[in-house]
Amino acid sequence: MGWQRLAVVRSGDIREISRWRRSGFTLVELLVSMAIVGIVLSAIYSLFISQSRTASVQGQVVSVQQNLRAAIYFMEREVRMAGYNPTGVDSGGAGEDIDCDGTDDPSQDDDSATLMTDESEAFGIKNAQTSTLTFTQDLNGNGDTCDGDESITYALNGLMLEKNGTPIAENIEAIYFEYLDAAGTVVTSIGSIRQVVITVVARTARPDADYNDTNGYQSQLGTTVFTVPTGAENYRRRLLSVQVECRNIGL
Repeated sequence: MGWQRLAVVRSGDIREISRWRRSGFTLVELLVSMAIVGIVLSAIYSLFISQSRTASVQGQVVSVQQNLRAAIYFMEREVRMAGYNPTGVDSGGAGEDIDCDGTDDPSQDDDSATLMTDESEAFGIKNAQTSTLTFTQDLNGNGDTCDGDESITYALNGLMLEKNGTPIAENIEAIYFEYLDAAGTVVTSIGSIRQVVITVVARTARPDADYNDTNGYQSQLGTTVFTVPTGAENYRRRLLSVQVECRNIGL
């Protein structure tokens, strides 16, 4: 008798389980499950987009910093060598080919000039403006500055920083040169220049719609060197400013 009751109970359990397996999910359960999955996927997608955007911005900022370092590295190294004259020749004396035209020039001493352009010296700074700088150096020690890379001009062409017309850094929005004497005072005579402050402003290659640049850009002397143009506020920018001593000038 006890065995028969046990058999009935087991048979009922089996029928109940079988009926549950055939029933499946209800429509409400299915809709709730789909809603939960949608919410989870939406959160994952939003996180992915956010991380991708952050990685893109960081990559562009790194590129800007690399451009800045490259620009400053080249200019700082070569400006420091301006006026290099290992043979000790009289750079403004008679018998020097100052203009590199293949003939010796007469004496053209012009150290008392008050302009920031001086073509009378073979060695040194030839043109000192806020947006461009030209100087010479005798790299091979042959007594003149007529060989390759012995006369150097840095200038900005659009967003490209160029050395003698050759690009060395891109996405550069401003370069600014300031000229000091040995005591660190701003000068107005090219013959008094002993130091050069170089300031460079670079920007990202692409704008960022979520960023608005309201910064001011000044050199280490406090001079405003760049103002963000209207319509270009969405670019991220970086500034570097260095002070370089011209070791070979005024010796």
